[in-house]
Amino acid sequence: MRIRQLTWLIPLVLACTASHSMAEPTMIKDIEFASVNGQSLKLDLHLPETPKGSRLVVWIHGGGWRGGSKSRCYLSWLSRYGYTVASISYRLSNVAKFPAQLHDCKGAIRWLRAHAADHGYLVDRIAVSGASAGGHLATLLGTTGGNKMLEGTTGGHLEQSSRVQAVVDFYGPTDFVLRSKTQPSRANKVGSVVYNLLGGGADKKVKLAKQASAAYHVTPDDPPLLIFHGAMDQTVLLDQSQAIERAYRKANRPVKLHVLAGSKHGGTEFYTGQNGKRVFSFLQLHLNQVAVKNTVSWKYSDPKPRQYTLSERASKIDPRAKEHPEIDFVFTSGGKVQDLQQAIVDTRVAPRGKLVIWLMRHNPGLFQRLSSYGLHAIQVHYANRWFGKICRETPVGNMCRGDARLEAATGEDHSPNLSIPRPDGMMERSRQFVMWLAKHNPQGQWNRFLTPDGSDLQWENVIVAGISHGSTTAARFAVHKKVSRVVMFSGPRDQFQTWQALPSATPTNRFFGFTHVLDTGWSGDHYCRSWELLGLHKHGAIVDVDKAASPFGHSRRLVSTFDVGGNTRRAHVAVVPGGSARKDPAGKYLHESAWKYLFTHPVGKTGKAVPQDKNCNKQQRQK
Repeated sequence: MRIRQLTWLIPLVLACTASHSMAEPTMIKDIEFASVNGQSLKLDLHLPETPKGSRLVVWIHGGGWRGGSKSRCYLSWLSRYGYTVASISYRLSNVAKFPAQLHDCKGAIRWLRAHAADHGYLVDRIAVSGASAGGHLATLLGTTGGNKMLEGTTGGHLEQSSRVQAVVDFYGPTDFVLRSKTQPSRANKVGSVVYNLLGGGADKKVKLAKQASAAYHVTPDDPPLLIFHGAMDQTVLLDQSQAIERAYRKANRPVKLHVLAGSKHGGTEFYTGQNGKRVFSFLQLHLNQVAVKNTVSWKYSDPKPRQYTLSERASKIDPRAKEHPEIDFVFTSGGKVQDLQQAIVDTRVAPRGKLVIWLMRHNPGLFQRLSSYGLHAIQVHYANRWFGKICRETPVGNMCRGDARLEAATGEDHSPNLSIPRPDGMMERSRQFVMWLAKHNPQGQWNRFLTPDGSDLQWENVIVAGISHGSTTAARFAVHKKVSRVVMFSGPRDQFQTWQALPSATPTNRFFGFTHVLDTGWSGDHYCRSWELLGLHKHGAIVDVDKAASPFGHSRRLVSTFDVGGNTRRAHVAVVPGGSARKDPAGKYLHESAWKYLFTHPVGKTGKAVPQDKNCNKQQRQK
């Protein structure tokens, strides 16, 4: 079967439905994304006429894990309809055993995300597809997102995620344990394709066989799945597609299996005609949904739906938690408890599947609103009072405060000026709190924010937010770790620091800022500097929320100009619910639309890029 034939067949059946022009695509061949033990791993990019803003489809070739080539890309035709298509290679079974093949595929995804700006496609709109052995790897990519045991290090870029947002599987095996019973000649026999992949028969290497089977990895956060399988396939039996279909349905995830009557293992009918349209429609639906979807597929099963507010001390949740009085990070101060952590969820509201971690003193008014938006929210106790203790020298090092913030957030060694062990970092205290909440408030389904093994939070579903120094730490953390969104009230500051210009793990369109113009951080150009170094000007002009209506031109930079009586201290806290916020004569808050926008506006909808402000002083000088 020649690819040239497919590129003619598919456009004919889609011409009347596709919204993109059939311009001739551009192909960039043999881009190296990794080198492993001297073997170069490469990919081909099929670029549409307008790559900027395109969705990315990653193709994984078949060949029984022992052959095949990235040159046989059966979905390259999508580049004629506005998609960027990457066809990747991986180490074959005669070179390395599983999980090397999956590690290579994950490495390719991370590389593609890291180099998205070079080619224009969107990093949060990635689908993966493959046929036969490639379908096997595609379904594994879809079901093992966030699984550190299977991530590997191929090609580096470990700050990037290997998660994908949709999967199209063409007749790939998904359950080697089942295959060892229904097709032993291909799974157990010495020299068979599965035997060569695993380094032994699936009937003997049961643990590894399960690890290599997507059907055993399905969780409620997995991406939508479209499957095609031939009813007469004797190479990979239909029961393999049925196995993952059952697992998806059990997890209540979107899945559709199309069985082609009379078809065997492969053929143009899988990628052309009606099935080509099905692939196209599936990608249009789910890759367009990524940025605009407001709720998740799961629902609460609370017999008495209501709002839950919960609290517990960090020192009681985790006995490993310690005080650090040298930086004023303590459990009690002046007879008052300092490590009480707060949480809220409302099971009467459809969940959005996002967890807000608030990095500042608890704000009940804000938490009430977050729960009304369908968000889960927690406020955790972390090291946030070190500012008067360290990095006080003049001039201060350009990463001193940024490194301190990162250590306080991660519990990892980033700063020589303080020592925060992992149990006392924001990340671990958040995980411990969510585990506690999952146990004490199962109605809130907090467990959905934990990885399947409970070893970490699912950070791509986390919104980090704060005000003042809390917003600065939230932004510093998001530059280091990819999150769903960053909401920065009255910040970020760190006007003498340079971390804001570092390559960001979190895409720039996910950062949202809001301040009052009389805040000294604004009048001193601290915030505008941070916003521009972070790249927020790429997503729209600065918008005055007191003069414009939501969605504020889809901007990421919001300001308020309402009268605060010249009080700069009031201005600093005037952009969050509280006594200083803007209200009408009846006491009703007037920034409700701005608050909801900041936490729920689709990250894929952005304003038009504008130049940096020449009047914003980005070269702050220390005195």
